[in-house]
Amino acid sequence: MVWRLAVPERIQLSRARGWRKPPGAVVVARPSRWGNPFTVSGAIESGCARDVRQARTVVVAAFRAWLLGEGRDSDVYVAGERSYDRRWMREHLAEIRGRDLACWCPAGQQCHADVLLALSNQPGVSSLVIPPSANGCTGLSGGLSPRE
Repeated sequence: MVWRLAVPERIQLSRARGWRKPPGAVVVARPSRWGNPFTVSGAIESGCARDVRQARTVVVAAFRAWLLGEGRDSDVYVAGERSYDRRWMREHLAEIRGRDLACWCPAGQQCHADVLLALSNQPGVSSLVIPPSANGCTGLSGGLSPRE
């Protein structure tokens, strides 16, 4: 008998009648602490993207760069009543290791949950520590900032 380990995956949240989040899956959509502060509408309104598909690419890239500390962006973004803390996310990656992540992004399109899945499931990573010298090197491409 061959045993295979389940590979964590991204689950698309749904409001369909009878749909239930799979047991053990972690919701990473806004307004959770794992949410992406960069929005599709913000990418389009700022001129960083022409359409929704391109905007998804832009906001996922912005999320990855922000989470990894690539730029002069703040560790904590406040958007309305919500705040997103990349230090907290990096310190708690082990909590989502091996677990499915649920977000509203359509299946087959880019999503910040894919970034979280990749980072949290890297072998030997219990948290993501960015050396202080890596912070503040460059800004996010296109000048995209989280929607306020």
